Amino acid sequence: MVQITENKLVAKSERVKAVDFHSSESLFATALHNGSLELWDSVSQTLIKRIQASEKPLRSVKFIPNTEWVATGGDDLSIHVYNYTTGSKVTSFAAHKDFIRSLAPHATKPYLLSCGDDKLVQMWDWSKDWTFVKSFEGHEHYVMQVVFNPLKADEFATASLDQTARVWNLDSAAPQFVLKGHSKGVNAVEFVKDWIVTGSDDTTIRVWSLADGACIQTLSNLHENNITTIAYHHNLDVFFTGGEDGKVLVMNGDTLAVEHKLEFGLERVWNAALLKNGEKAVFGCDAGSVSLVFRRGAGDALL
Repeated sequence: MVQITENKLVAKSERVKAVDFHSSESLFATALHNGSLELWDSVSQTLIKRIQASEKPLRSVKFIPNTEWVATGGDDLSIHVYNYTTGSKVTSFAAHKDFIRSLAPHATKPYLLSCGDDKLVQMWDWSKDWTFVKSFEGHEHYVMQVVFNPLKADEFATASLDQTARVWNLDSAAPQFVLKGHSKGVNAVEFVKDWIVTGSDDTTIRVWSLADGACIQTLSNLHENNITTIAYHHNLDVFFTGGEDGKVLVMNGDTLAVEHKLEFGLERVWNAALLKNGEKAVFGCDAGSVSLVFRRGAGDALL
């Protein structure tokens, strides 16, 4: 059974639409609906910097690997990049023709993917002054999330309100798989070992095979409203789901059993991020953010 430690920070604020951990430094970032970008110390749990990145809502935030940069995007249709040490702006550039929903940096190559309400996934090269590389087309409604596969670096997945998720490779303009089965829009997608896990406005979680795109399992009656986020911890084999019902579920990555149900009292849950080489999680909610610690004890159980 998963247990969450008492080392928890609840920071009340304007609506937090996106969160991200730095992979090696004790930092996490939050992107707010009021256009603010916040940088937090994940050890002392104190606010370090607040940057007014936009006059319009922000919807995504990601640290850029092997740099001192953090990128954010939202309703002003631009991607804004800041030096997280100094707080100074690195660049801003127009990226989409409608709201930006999600960002995903490649782990080893200098590429950032962005997606949005213009139904496109765009690819940018930060080693060449954020030059546009190419688009990935095919979704028929807003693209809500884009995420890379940590086990196959050039593979990525997208979730869309066209009721599908898609699996792609950077080398091909066409998707490898189109995952159909949800009865409403898909908001969240995550790689879980050799699966894809999706969350939808139909309140179900679906598990798909990466081998052939077949739906393996449908999990119902876990959330009572739209599912907005899924985040998997590869080292500990556990994933978190969050939704507009205000709940976070901690699920076993092997059995798919619900190990824990969390409610923070901060209304809807919009986004989750996990420290990949640690045991921390942060969640963005309507009324603020929550940072907590979980850890593995002796044997196979999470304590």
